[in-house]
Amino acid sequence: MVQRNSTLTKRKLVGGWGVNDLSKPVKRDAYIDDEGVYHKRWAYPLYEHWKNIIARARCPKYHAKFPAYSDVEVCEDWKYLSKFEEWALTHDYEGKALDKDILGDGKLYSPDTCCFITPRLNGFLVGCRIKKDLPLGVTWEQDRQKYKAEIAINGKSRRLGNFTNQWQAHLVYCKKKLELAQQILVEEQADERISSALQIKLQKQVDNAEMLYLESLKEKQ
Repeated sequence: MVQRNSTLTKRKLVGGWGVNDLSKPVKRDAYIDDEGVYHKRWAYPLYEHWKNIIARARCPKYHAKFPAYSDVEVCEDWKYLSKFEEWALTHDYEGKALDKDILGDGKLYSPDTCCFITPRLNGFLVGCRIKKDLPLGVTWEQDRQKYKAEIAINGKSRRLGNFTNQWQAHLVYCKKKLELAQQILVEEQADERISSALQIKLQKQVDNAEMLYLESLKEKQ
């Protein structure tokens, strides 16, 4: 059971829901110490992670700006910062991003569905749908009258080819995504649980993309 003294219970709820029940400070404004040395504003990294997931799951303003998070939830245990900290301290979290998509379905923040991943892997996995009516990794080039497959690598867009069929372009994108992910996982010596789950998810995307491409060919016959 989480123990809370009278001082802690007077704290304002984080995001109108979360309880910071840690006895230690989690943030501090910029200050100058007794020796005249300036220190920047500091925040406990795990508090920042915890505060952010509460905002993503429970803040109406955040949902208005990012509708994809409107049906995301946080497990009841993580209502308390101490519970989130207890879980996080058993993982390699320093300098990493918190991910809920690789092990889960992207709808829940919990011990079973979350993991910490490197900024490189996190940045690589973030998808950007330029046009809602086109599949991921695909854009329409008006001057060429063709669909372009492209993928972001280290923040830079890389062209994968031009196609008359949008689903073929999407398939090429998905295959390249899986190939590059496997390379990153090996180079970073990623945790086996994360590596396995991610490759399974990306392989399913490839299989689904191939099915859509084949169906599109049948429709043209």
